[in-house]
Amino acid sequence: MYITTFYSFKGGVGRSMALVNAGVELARRGRRVLLIDFDLEAPGIDTFNSLNLEKPTLGLVDFVNSYLTTGISDEFEKYVVECKPDFPDKDAGNIWLMPAGGKEHSFANLSQSIDWWDLYTKRDGFLLMEDLKQQWKDKLNPDYVLIDSRTGHTDVGGICTRQLPDAVTIFYFPNEQNLRGLRKLVKDIRSEKDAPRNKEIQLHFVMSNVPDLDDEHQILEKEISKFKLQLELEREPLIVHRYDSLSLLNQAIFTLSRPNSRLAKEYCNIVDQVVNVNLEDRDGALNFLNKLKLDMQHNPPWETESWTPNNKKSLDKIEAAHNKDPEILYQLGRFYFRERELERSISLYQNAIDMRTSNPNVYLDQARALSELGDKEKASQVAFQVLDLKNPSFRLLVGALRLIQSETFIQVPKCKSVISLNIEQRVQLITELYFSERGTIRSLANLLVQPLISDEIISISDKHLQQELGLLYISIGKFQLAKRLFDDLAPATLEITTTFNLAMAAWGESRNHTKLDFENVIKIHEANQEDEDRHDSANYLQCIGLAYWAMGDGTKALEYAEKSLQFLVGYRPTFSCWRYLYVNHHEFKTDINEFKRLVEGDETMQPVFLKNTSNQLPFQ
Repeated sequence: MYITTFYSFKGGVGRSMALVNAGVELARRGRRVLLIDFDLEAPGIDTFNSLNLEKPTLGLVDFVNSYLTTGISDEFEKYVVECKPDFPDKDAGNIWLMPAGGKEHSFANLSQSIDWWDLYTKRDGFLLMEDLKQQWKDKLNPDYVLIDSRTGHTDVGGICTRQLPDAVTIFYFPNEQNLRGLRKLVKDIRSEKDAPRNKEIQLHFVMSNVPDLDDEHQILEKEISKFKLQLELEREPLIVHRYDSLSLLNQAIFTLSRPNSRLAKEYCNIVDQVVNVNLEDRDGALNFLNKLKLDMQHNPPWETESWTPNNKKSLDKIEAAHNKDPEILYQLGRFYFRERELERSISLYQNAIDMRTSNPNVYLDQARALSELGDKEKASQVAFQVLDLKNPSFRLLVGALRLIQSETFIQVPKCKSVISLNIEQRVQLITELYFSERGTIRSLANLLVQPLISDEIISISDKHLQQELGLLYISIGKFQLAKRLFDDLAPATLEITTTFNLAMAAWGESRNHTKLDFENVIKIHEANQEDEDRHDSANYLQCIGLAYWAMGDGTKALEYAEKSLQFLVGYRPTFSCWRYLYVNHHEFKTDINEFKRLVEGDETMQPVFLKNTSNQLPFQ
């Protein structure tokens, strides 16, 4: 239950109208809503005909008067009525109203007879209101309670703005009169954080009844700045503009009858802001977690303020309120994983799985947490659950395969997710595993590529994937297949990449290089000397150096080999045509040194890729 008071220091700002519209909008979104009319000087929420009250009822004043008469807190149900707005959506929630009072002829007398100061100082009024608050929760269990408060500085105002609410939405017209009245109120509300109850009340500020006029003299802008400064607003206030419509005479509920109007959208902005800070609301919890997620994405762990005591408290509150919501449990698990609380992360992931989450990412993330905790076997078992899903995303599939233990590789080709791959998806998966991974995972790529090794050329419409498959064929020693594949590509592309790889495949197949194979590579290179982007690539310069060597020009071969070392970028892996693998900087430099020895006449040197056979994978 989240209690929000709608307050204004002065009247005439449309506070009650905003409260009814906000309440109906919350109910339309599926929330259970209780409206409380605590504006005892000018009540009137029950006059909104569109609420369709089931029956007249007693109200707040009658409840308090009953207590003053009997000394006993009466049953709350006598003083509340259910509303039946004509919601277009069947999934709408419920909405109830506790009006200010019952019969018109007795309301004024009863209201004026209540001495709130005496009630609180001598008659345990504080406990009465706490009991009423508990009855709201026990009897109706609303998601939201919206209280319409009296204006000004009053005894009732303190109940509505400090004792009862979790949040206060303050409406004001931006002038000096309102600013002067709000300064003390805002200070008093904020002081509750340091009071014995240690209660932090959220504040929302809404400029209301604002004329929609040209602010050529920046009058409104200056007032906004003054309010922001003196009330210490952390964000821009929301705005409800003056809205001229005869529908206001009928007290139409705009969020219900005219949801596309500007006024309805401005009321919805108020609802959004209230919901987004309510951690008990699913949308509010997800909003909080998404903000933390963005903070984590944009800052390294040592610069993030995510792991503060307040945020930790908020996370505990979210977990307690949403322990049956698999998506929120999953998001919490991700946060704790990032903070290296692996065991708690794994537990939250498991809870999400037990709740039959529809999000397949939870399996992969749990497997990663288990792996980092050192339980490789359990991580592999969980990763296999991803492989048994139907059509997981490519990222999910690759991530799961990276966690599979090598002794279970033989089971992978039989998994649903792998069987369902079409030819292009399979090639993409194999080349991703082969070229981006190191060690034993390449043997899994070799296992998966076996069905693609045949006498027939595989038909792939994506030319980039065709190139990648050709590179893999060369790397694993399937030179004839690579040559045929690049032969098929060459007429369509006439690019230096295809031409070079075709020459390398021919070299691998015959075990001898010829000038003719590399002649076209040099011709294309020299015809495109202005292509500076390519000339800044370490891999490109290495390939051109090798082509010049094959053409018999040792001087240029050494020049390009040496130049390639100047263009190694950071710690990014670089593709080396010496091995036909992505390698780190140290390995690339080793390859260049071996190539230089070959150029200088060391006949024992030969490219690593020539040593590979179809039965032996190059491991690093």
